[in-house]
Amino acid sequence: MKTISVVIPAFNEEECITAVIEKLKDILDPLNYAYEVIIVDDGSKDRTFEVIKEQAKIHPFLKGIRLSRNMGHQAALDCGLKNSRGDAVISMDADLQHPPELIPQMIKLWEDGNEIVYTQKLENQDSTLLYKLWAKTFYSMFNRYSQIKLTPAGSDFRLMGRKSLEAVLSMPEYHKFYRGLVPFVGFKSTTISFDVQKRFAGKRKYNFKQSMRL
Repeated sequence: MKTISVVIPAFNEEECITAVIEKLKDILDPLNYAYEVIIVDDGSKDRTFEVIKEQAKIHPFLKGIRLSRNMGHQAALDCGLKNSRGDAVISMDADLQHPPELIPQMIKLWEDGNEIVYTQKLENQDSTLLYKLWAKTFYSMFNRYSQIKLTPAGSDFRLMGRKSLEAVLSMPEYHKFYRGLVPFVGFKSTTISFDVQKRFAGKRKYNFKQSMRL
């Protein structure tokens, strides 16, 4: 039986952890796959890791990793991917803005021969006009000056097969930007679109300064 890994970076998401775990269980249980869920606590100041440990006692498929301090979303994502063991690995956020309901479709596209399944945001109900303008500017500038072309309104909600994941993890960059590294390695891929939902709880963690740094 093939194994699916779901990797979730989390920073101060104590209110979302239980909900995302239960949602993933409801979606993954009926599928004919073994699965694991890896949540990486990126140095949270709230009870995020305590909730993860409590849930791990209930759900044997859950694995929690706690970073020694806040390293940033991409570093937490990198940690989770390196600790995954699935034949296919899905990365997503903890706040349920990335709809887990898309996971069966992503797996089907992978089984159909796509090594990578990207997602593209159609509408973000929580984004301000300034953020949307900044995102549009970023993708425009990146695609103009980089040899790698990014899909506008892309996200870190994606599926990678083991072959493409190992290729990405072999790259030596210290400061990783997965939206650029994943398309760099090539492989057959496809893209599906989704409407970004409102956060299940809490507030957006990326401010404008952090977005600029990314």
